[in-house]
Amino acid sequence: MFISTKISLFALLVLGSISCCSRMNPMEYNEQIVEMHENAWQFLEYKQEELYADRDSTHQNATSIINSLYQKYDSIINVLDSVRYPREATEFHQVTIVFYKYIKDSILNLYADIPKYQPESKQWYEAWGRIEYALDTKASQLENNMIAEQIKFAEKVSIMY
Repeated sequence: MFISTKISLFALLVLGSISCCSRMNPMEYNEQIVEMHENAWQFLEYKQEELYADRDSTHQNATSIINSLYQKYDSIINVLDSVRYPREATEFHQVTIVFYKYIKDSILNLYADIPKYQPESKQWYEAWGRIEYALDTKASQLENNMIAEQIKFAEKVSIMY
């Protein structure tokens, strides 16, 4: 847990430091966004598993897990807000921000409901169902939009895979 957090934080710091002075190189920007996205999903999945599996944990532990998610996504959004992305990446960057803000403002708020319920109660399972539904519908749609814009961006700047 600690190592993946350090790696994710390092990637965000690199992205932020590279972008503070001039516009990023399109290839570097693309690679950084893809890496950030992979790290963010891994972190979310890990914390989700931790929260789900730790049914006997205290309310304080569950709250700590959820707070770490909010911190992670706040950090991502702050970096995205400050990065000097390539001009060709404008649409890609905008849909990326929309995606991460949705995760933070909607999905994480659903996770915040989990500690309110007794583990394995009907309400607890319903809360998990709302999370899965939101991830499978709106979050998936926003991620698909992001991927479509990333493909357009890559074609514009001739990034080959």
